[in-house]
Amino acid sequence: MAIKSVFSYFPLIIIIYYLFFINFNFHILFCYCSINSKT
Repeated sequence: MAIKSVFSYFPLIIIIYYLFFINFNFHILFCYCSINSKT
């Protein structure tokens, strides 16, 4: 039963982690580009 519940939440965890990872990389890329453009 516990394994089934973990597998049912697994896609949701992947989606949240994937969106967070993209957002985090986007902020790093944006800051990196802004710093390079200022110099």
